Amino acid sequence: MTHDFSKVIEKLLACRAALIFTHVNMDGDAVGSSAALCLAMRKLGKECYILEEDKLGDYLRFLVPEGLFTDLGADGSVTVPGGSVPYSWELSIAVDMGSDSRLERRKDAFYSAPASVCVDHHPAQGEFADCRVVDRDCPAAALLVYELIKELNVEIDREMADLLYAGIITDTGSFKYENSGPEAHRAAAELIELGARYELLSLKLLDTHALETLRVEDTAMERAETVCGGRGIVSYITLADLERCGARPENAETAIDRLRVLKTAELAAVLKEREPGVYKLSARSKLTGLARELALRFGGGGHAKASGATLEMPLEQAYGAVKAACEELLEGAEESL
Repeated sequence: MTHDFSKVIEKLLACRAALIFTHVNMDGDAVGSSAALCLAMRKLGKECYILEEDKLGDYLRFLVPEGLFTDLGADGSVTVPGGSVPYSWELSIAVDMGSDSRLERRKDAFYSAPASVCVDHHPAQGEFADCRVVDRDCPAAALLVYELIKELNVEIDREMADLLYAGIITDTGSFKYENSGPEAHRAAAELIELGARYELLSLKLLDTHALETLRVEDTAMERAETVCGGRGIVSYITLADLERCGARPENAETAIDRLRVLKTAELAAVLKEREPGVYKLSARSKLTGLARELALRFGGGGHAKASGATLEMPLEQAYGAVKAACEELLEGAEESL
């Protein structure tokens, strides 16, 4: 499948400096696609950085070269690594992000540029960029960025191949999910030919976890509750849990994957406290689009089977609301397993 990147390419080539934005709680696709595009822009002679909302997880840090990421200062300005004055850019680039709600604190920075583009594979939730290439059927943003980089005639080196391959295996579940069609496999094969270290990437991204991560997963499993006769499973992780486990927020990201493997469960949901009274909802479904339906109820979004949202309310209220919503959605859906 090919896409019309002509308007996006026009803006990329016209700018002197750009700033890339991806979604909060960065995963392998967000990091891989945005970092690969950042490196491609630099090969074109452009000044380019990625503005992060939250710190890059340790498990992803090995992927990214030094000097690509920057963050917001206390006054809302952007200062790049090694810079002493605020960074100025003409183009904001959204990657792997279907809504400006996922910009959070960076929203003003995104809209401060005179031009903006978006390359994404989530169902659109409002058009928030000047021009967009969005394909909700594409397995990963990394696939779109791979196609874009080739159209820019930028040589893809091993570093970029690693990043793009990481994005693909993240959002296809290492080719286990329904979206893992021929396109994803062909691109993966091409990236391996370009030097992607597929064995190392799979090991580090999918099969390696810190002890703190395992402790957090155990905490989520111990307090998990099933709903609708086991067709749903829900749990939560608090800041106190993280402290007790000696863990960081990133160590809670895989808890949803532990819950979703329950044999009878079609829908799984985990609330993760990010700051006092603020909870990130992660939702997964197996054969239906219930995960996205659940996230939409709380102002979130994402893919049909993998979505998220943010809830700002006390734990009891948030957990009760999510549990009730899971029950309601499952009661109204046909049994899929």
